[in-house]
Amino acid sequence: MDTFSTTCRPKTYKIVFIIALILGLAFLQFDVKNAYVHTDVDKEIYVIQPTKFEKNPKNKNFICKLNKALYGLKQSPRL
Repeated sequence: MDTFSTTCRPKTYKIVFIIALILGLAFLQFDVKNAYVHTDVDKEIYVIQPTKFEKNPKNKNFICKLNKALYGLKQSPRL
């Protein structure tokens, strides 16, 4: 069974903002983009090295194995 993180449509959160504004409520915002960084990857995923990461010019064609999920990776929300 796959599980996905829930998302909110722009119309929905705009309505919530309007209601809160009318009622004089306060909002707190949390940024959870780094949640994916701490998740272990369940399959073997290999990527090329990021640009300007190559410390040795001889190793610029090396690939890297991911140990932790990255933000933007298709599997990240399911992990």
